[in-house]
Amino acid sequence: MRTIAEAAARDGNNFTWLRHVAALMVLWTHSWSYLDRGFDPLGRLLAGFDSGRFGVYLFFAISGFLITLTLSRNDALPRYAWHRALRVYPAYAVCLLVSVFAIGATFTTLPLSDYCAHPRTWSYFTSNWLPISLQWDLPGVFVGHPLTGLVNGSLWSLGAEIRWYFFFGVLALFGLFRHRRLFTVVAALLIVDSLRRHGLPLTHLTTSPAITQLFLLGALAALWRDVLPLSARILLPLWVIAVACVQTRFGASLLILACVYLALCVAYALPVLKPPKFDYSYGLFLYGAPVQQSLIALFPGITPLPLFAAAFAFTLPLAMLSWHAVEAPALRHKHHFDGFDPLRRWRRHAPTGDH
Repeated sequence: MRTIAEAAARDGNNFTWLRHVAALMVLWTHSWSYLDRGFDPLGRLLAGFDSGRFGVYLFFAISGFLITLTLSRNDALPRYAWHRALRVYPAYAVCLLVSVFAIGATFTTLPLSDYCAHPRTWSYFTSNWLPISLQWDLPGVFVGHPLTGLVNGSLWSLGAEIRWYFFFGVLALFGLFRHRRLFTVVAALLIVDSLRRHGLPLTHLTTSPAITQLFLLGALAALWRDVLPLSARILLPLWVIAVACVQTRFGASLLILACVYLALCVAYALPVLKPPKFDYSYGLFLYGAPVQQSLIALFPGITPLPLFAAAFAFTLPLAMLSWHAVEAPALRHKHHFDGFDPLRRWRRHAPTGDH
């Protein structure tokens, strides 16, 4: 039975394709939730664990794994912060501009002059530039919808992602990604503390305990990749157990573990698809929700399946434009801080055998 490291030693992986699938899963679920139709078919089957939650779990698991993989090889903080900022903020800033000046200005019920003069129009930028304490509404936009006033409901998960970028930066500051045994102890303490404060995660919600487990289990898989086996003989029973226990208090945690392992199996154990020269997943994530709200405003009687099809048709070009005009050009500058680490002498270096 191959380990994760042995499976990853071959050329390529399927992470980029998996991120696209996860983004479409979120778009699919929002086609029900934005119409206030309850859970999608998967959510009705698995006690609220709908396709969108599945997709978000995959996103967080992938992030925890890949960021840790990077930090275990190079934990220089300027480089890490610069890479994360380039990946998140240029496209996000453009999305905020589009949301306010294109979508908001088009669909507001206020006169355009009143909309532009309204303080909440401008506070949408100041409140959301760091997507942690979010402003969800714009003046007069999408009022009367089933989820009234909600411009972009997907941004909560971006805020959670950025929080964990920060937490991982703090752990990198102390060199923990080069001390995997110590990292394991710290990760266990963080999970226990999260469960102590918030309780076990719920299947139909994605709250702090779920996000904590997803990021840290992904990180642990990366650090222990040379000993963790990767096999369908583990994946299939794991999912059977998780689904069988979905109604229990441990159901969400088992699904979290199953999602982390599934992401790694899809990435490394399945045949590697030809890697794309693009990554439209972030653009699909950023624009899917406001496009769906726009379609609901234009077609109030629309149902979930047509909403999903139309939203995909309109969101994909925006995602393509975001990648080719904003994200890819920004990422060309990612090497600016390579080799710059003013804290190198201050931090202790772990023995290489602890990897």
